[in-house]
Amino acid sequence: MSPLRAAARPLARPAGRRLLSTTAVCRDDHHHSHTPAADNVEYPPENFFNPFWAKAVLVTALVTRWIKSMTTPSEYWAVQNNAHTQLSINMAQVEIEKAVAPPTMRPYRSVQLLYHGSPHSMPIDSKMRM
Repeated sequence: MSPLRAAARPLARPAGRRLLSTTAVCRDDHHHSHTPAADNVEYPPENFFNPFWAKAVLVTALVTRWIKSMTTPSEYWAVQNNAHTQLSINMAQVEIEKAVAPPTMRPYRSVQLLYHGSPHSMPIDSKMRM
């Protein structure tokens, strides 16, 4: 079949026809009874006391212990948090003292005069008199 002819064919039937169709594809494995096979094999009981779950619990405990040995202990982080909190308190006290203290520099009475002496306010190629 040519590629153009394959592209011209619709890929699937419309959904409405598919849903309203009374014919179904019969598969043999779908229409079997849902009863267990009649065999003479004795299976172990399915509960949490079989060897698989015991091994799973053991592996989980070992992995948890290994992860705990590889991580930093919580006491270290408690000391770091306390030190950070103390430094934050000290910095806050310093900021409060700065805000309450009188200014260390006197404000200028005529701040606009500072711009007259600035080199940025002079035109290019002019001589500035100081």
